Order: sequence, then C-alpha cells, then structure tokens
Amino acid sequence: MTQARRTDMIFSRPTTLDLSLAAHILLLIDAPLPDTLLSSLLSSSYPTLISHARRVLGAAMPTTRVLPPERYKLSALLPYPSFRAWWNEPHRPKSEEEKRFERMRWRWIGLAIVGSIGYWLILGPQLRLVRVADEDGEESLGIIVGGDTVNLDADEEEEDEGDGGDNEEHR
Repeated sequence: MTQARRTDMIFSRPTTLDLSLAAHILLLIDAPLPDTLLSSLLSSSYPTLISHARRVLGAAMPTTRVLPPERYKLSALLPYPSFRAWWNEPHRPKSEEEKRFERMRWRWIGLAIVGSIGYWLILGPQLRLVRVADEDGEESLGIIVGGDTVNLDADEEEEDEGDGGDNEEHR
C-alpha cells in the first residue's frame, strides 16, 4: 500500500522549490486581497496545486496556526501603544542591571548629541548674513557659507578684462 500511495514531493521532505511554490500559492489563496478573482481561479482550475501547497505547509510547519486578519494603524509603528498608558501604568522596581543599562543608554544619547553639536560648532560651516545690492540699487539679504570674503565687484571686473583681451586677439 505504501508503494501505491502517490506523493507529490520528490523526496521525503519538501525541497526548496516545493517551499517556494507553496509560499506563493498560499499567499495568493489565503491573503485577504481586494479582488478574489485570482484566488477563485486557482481554486477552481488548479485544486491539486492548492492541495500540494497545503501538504507542503503541513510538512514544513506541522503546528502552524493561522492568525485572524488584523487592521494595522500608523500608531502601531510607535514603540508604545499610547503615551498616556505608558505614563500611568504601574512600574515594577527595576533591577540593578536594568538601572545600569538605562543610565548607560542615556549617557550614550547625551554624548551623541554633545558630539554632534561640538562637531558642528568646530568643523561645521560658518554662515554669515550679508547685504547684497543688485544693479537696480535694491538691497537684499544673502548668506555666505565659509570664512572667505567674497567681493562680487572683483569677479565682474575680471570678466570684463577677460572679454577685452579676447576681443583684441581676434581683430
């Protein structure tokens, strides 16, 4: 009777190909999709494929239980469900190891902040606020990054000199 029993798996346990195929098929069948066309097509046209996927799931994870669908909110990404519940919950006394860990965590956070501010103050860019007058005589504010001084008139004079020299050579 064991020889007459047909198995869909080549080996006595599921292969990587079996697991990959079963994962894709079960996702299409069991996932709550907005349109059930693909799920119903697979169920009606390929019932042996679905039964194979369920057997592979049973062989790979014999104690699998399917969880009911759950709605997720953006607030689920926060580390605590709500800040009000976090502040009002009764706290158990912390062990010395937990206290030490918390102190070290806050020290690390403090050192990271102080280091970042110190780096910015020492090596960060120097910003200066300057008044810039345009050709019409209107003044506006500008920001200069770095410690060098900028002479806008000198740049214009150099361009004028360069243009004059080029024109004489081409005559």
